[in-house]
Formats: sequence, C-alpha cells, structure tokens
Amino acid sequence: MVRQRASFDVVSPENGEVVVKQGRIFTKRALKQLADEGLTFIPISLEDLMDKAFARDIHDLDSDEVLFKAGEMIGEDTFEILEKNGISDFHILHVDSRSSDAMRKTLVSDKVHSREVALMDIYRGCARAIRRLLKWPRILSIICFSVRHTMICPKWAG
Repeated sequence: MVRQRASFDVVSPENGEVVVKQGRIFTKRALKQLADEGLTFIPISLEDLMDKAFARDIHDLDSDEVLFKAGEMIGEDTFEILEKNGISDFHILHVDSRSSDAMRKTLVSDKVHSREVALMDIYRGCARAIRRLLKWPRILSIICFSVRHTMICPKWAG
C-alpha cells in the first residue's frame, strides 16, 4: 500500500486520530504506525477497485479453472463472479496514474504460468542467439580477435 492514495480518512484504532488523510499517500511510517496499533486491514470500496487489475490469476476453488488472468481489469460483473465462487481475498496490481501500465500489459500477454517454464523459455532464447552467432564463424573470430587485441594493446582500445 505504500505510495497509494487513501480514498478516505484512515483513523488510528487506539485513539481515533486521523493517521492518513483522504487523498494523501500512505507512507511506510504511517503503515507501520497503523500495524503497531493493531490495524490488520484497511477496507476499500468497490468503486475504488473499478478499473484496477488483478496481480495474480484468480482460480475457481473447486475446479481450479482460471476465472480471471493476472493483469485483467476489474469490471462491474467481476464482483458477481467472485461472490458466486466464494472468493473474497485477492491481490490488486497498483499502477500509479502518473506511470505506464506496461506491467499490466505484460501480465496479460504472458502465456507462461510457472517459474520452470519461464526459465526454459529464457534459456531457449539464449541458445537460439548462440546458434545464430555460430553460423557466422568469421564474425565471431573477428569479435574474439578485437577483444584479444584490446586486452593486449590497451592503447588501441580508445
């Protein structure tokens, strides 16, 4: 919640004083103070969730079917589906209005759903690049020669 704006005044559960005023940004200090005073969660209205995106995939608890993909925007019908499936806890991707939504777009376009498959894709891409370089041994030898020369004769590196 750090760096997000409060949609209403957040008060201390101990003394009733306003810790974060409406429209102000949650700071680490304010969140630590609220946690120390026993506040375990800050309620949020449904209107505040509109046009936000899910940070993780939302699965049906019975069938494990993906109901909403990570990065998918929350709309009006979203709450009905979540309530029907008994889902009340989920993570929201916070995209500051002053920054790009590239992270959300990346999550939507990502087809990989496990760390192992993601790593295999990365290594597969590296292997393709190395194979392409090896098709042109002359270029590779020139690169190696220039690197060796730079290491032997530093004055030529300039």
